[in-house]
Amino acid sequence: YKGTEWGLAENRLGYNLNYGGVMTIMATGEEYPELNPLTDYAKIPGTTAPAWDDAVLWERSVGDWKSEAGTNDDCGGYAEDGYGVLYMRVEHDGIAGDKAYFAYPGGMVCLGCGLSGPEPLYTTVDQAFCPGEPFDVRPVLRGESTVNGGMRYHNLCDAPMTAEAKTVRGAWSRNSPAQSQDEVTGCVFLCYIDHTVHDSYAYAITAQNGTADDIVSVVNTHAEQRVTFADGTSLAVLRDENGCRIERCRIEVTH
Repeated sequence: YKGTEWGLAENRLGYNLNYGGVMTIMATGEEYPELNPLTDYAKIPGTTAPAWDDAVLWERSVGDWKSEAGTNDDCGGYAEDGYGVLYMRVEHDGIAGDKAYFAYPGGMVCLGCGLSGPEPLYTTVDQAFCPGEPFDVRPVLRGESTVNGGMRYHNLCDAPMTAEAKTVRGAWSRNSPAQSQDEVTGCVFLCYIDHTVHDSYAYAITAQNGTADDIVSVVNTHAEQRVTFADGTSLAVLRDENGCRIERCRIEVTH
């Protein structure tokens, strides 16, 4: 794959879109529109990427998008009866790791393992407008969750999440030079995982009043990324010497 959406000198900071960006769940539809001038483009939701600043992103994005082409066929998807899986093997720009996204009727589970790359390396859970007041950096430990607007973010692993909401100032011209240079201000929520210590992540996104109770177990290794749900549905991405495949099966769950 290559980076995309760099036309007419627009979206000059959007290089990290090809790192696994995913903004698929919204509660109100107001989470992302007009966020462009305030976005930290090193932390696009769903991506695992280094903490590059605007200057580095711009240099990487200019011209024909200097990203490397994908080097493997480890990517695919599945969807049926309210469940779905997307998966990819990242191997470019010095970053490597396995990523998988599991959709279910209550939300989405995101898994990543074996992650490495230039430090500091972060996985961004979400970056969106905060409809409330700013708050200082706070850890979200395993089994805990944090809320922004209509969404709740559940940490399912040992790697702590970090959540914060701060007032940000920017201009539309920052990312697209032909647009307005007038300053705009907004409160931006950011939730991410620092991979300085942990090379994996596991989290779920639900509605604000949702819980992680539907998620019975998680396996998160290169050979098997699997989520089993309370209704007995078990979805997995399996990798071996013959390649990759998605498995869906039923498992008896003891309540």
